[in-house]
Amino acid sequence: MSTESHCGFSTETLVVTEDSTSLPESVRHLPGAPIPILLFAKFPLPGRVKTRVARTIGETDATRLASALLYDSVTRFSAIEGAPLWLFGDTSTFDPFRPIVGREISYRDQGEGSLGDRLRRAFADPPEGAAGVIAIGADAPHLDPAVLAEAAAVVRSGRAALGPAQDGGFYLIGVPCGAFDLGALFPETGWGEAEVLAHTRKVLGKPLRGAFSSGEVPASQGEAAASSGEGVPQAGERSTAGPGIPPWHEFPPVRDIDEWSDVVELARLILPDRGEDPCPLPTELLRTAPLVAELLARFGPLDPGEGAPGRAEADSPEGA
Repeated sequence: MSTESHCGFSTETLVVTEDSTSLPESVRHLPGAPIPILLFAKFPLPGRVKTRVARTIGETDATRLASALLYDSVTRFSAIEGAPLWLFGDTSTFDPFRPIVGREISYRDQGEGSLGDRLRRAFADPPEGAAGVIAIGADAPHLDPAVLAEAAAVVRSGRAALGPAQDGGFYLIGVPCGAFDLGALFPETGWGEAEVLAHTRKVLGKPLRGAFSSGEVPASQGEAAASSGEGVPQAGERSTAGPGIPPWHEFPPVRDIDEWSDVVELARLILPDRGEDPCPLPTELLRTAPLVAELLARFGPLDPGEGAPGRAEADSPEGA
């Protein structure tokens, strides 16, 4: 395992073998099976996107920011081998999104219902031929594509992948087909609560009967491990909570863009004239980087002492 740092975001590289013969046939996948990345996004309209950022910069500029984040997410994540990108939007067809993303891309309407309903439906009906799927939001285009490539390898091997957000939610979740109870993993309610990550870990510790073990995991064992934090893998580790509990790989936390403080932090990391340890401007952030620079010039950083405000909601893939 090796650790790298890119613009302040650490990534630990896990060597994942394609040999899944130790897994039962129900979750054993071909090495080359695709693991689609489902990019959940709302169509950028004032008052519907980046509403927390809009408290500082207004709805018009918040909509511009959402459009830039979406464009750069599609550009940055559309060429990952073995992990085709699909846009899961909130319009019946791709047509409204086409001028925003600037290219053709596989598209599906999320449909109606809560975020849990839409995630559950997307994972239950994946693109044809998929061995599993990964869901991300459109608010972290600075995420290293290597993380998504590694997450696809993890899911292809029959394990789950989880990327915690820094506020108690997650920016990435991926599971192999048929291995987990999607109703429990993606409940109808509770997505605005800080316990989203803890709940997700708890479910990942309790696979469907027979998916990874011939014996049933005692409910008390899985629940105790998830609630206490014991056995919960840290970044780069696999779950070892007990016999029969499947391993999942947890990636380092990433700060996605929800608050103005997040925009300020992103500027510190990607703009070469900000911060004590400036990072070269990621060439893939063609729209986000210049817009962030413009917004910082117009609105300035946080007032001294304001800090990063507490989040009222936990993060989940953008598109709710």
